[in-house]
Amino acid sequence: MGITVKAELHYGYNLGDSETDGWQFAEVSDEEYNGTPTMPWWDEDGDGLAGQAEKVLLAAVGFTETDWSADGYFDRQREAKARLGVAFEITGYEGGRTLIVASGTERTAYSSEATEIDPAVLASTTTDAMDRQLADALRILGITPKQDKPAWLLTCYYG
Repeated sequence: MGITVKAELHYGYNLGDSETDGWQFAEVSDEEYNGTPTMPWWDEDGDGLAGQAEKVLLAAVGFTETDWSADGYFDRQREAKARLGVAFEITGYEGGRTLIVASGTERTAYSSEATEIDPAVLASTTTDAMDRQLADALRILGITPKQDKPAWLLTCYYG
C-alpha cells in the first residue's frame, strides 16, 4: 500500500473538527475539550457533522426519504443534492476538518502533480449566488462560522 498526497481547493467555510482544533463555529458548548455542537438537530451518536447537516439541508429542499433500497432513491437524492448548491467535504484522515463548500468549486492535485490555477479564474468562479447558497445553508443549519465570509480553502493530506 502506498501513500498519496492530495491537495484540494474549495470555496466555502471551514467548520473545524471535534479532535484537532475544535469546531470553528459559535454554536458549541465549552463543556468538553473541543466543545460539542449545540444545534437542535445534532446527535452525538449520529452520522457526524457533515452527514447530519446534509440530512437537514436535504429535508429543507423536500427530500426526506430514508429507504435507500426504494426504486430511484439515489437518483432523487442526487437531484436534491444538486438543488442545495452546497456540499460537505471532510479533509484529511481520521477526524479531518469539515468544510461546507459551494458545489462545483473543487480543484484537486495528487502527489507530485503541478496544477496551474489562475487567480482571475478563481475570482470569476465565485458568484453572489454561491455566497447566498452558503449563507442560506448556514441559516437553515443554525451555524455561525468563525470565518467572516466564504473563502478559497486549501487542504492537503495523505492516505
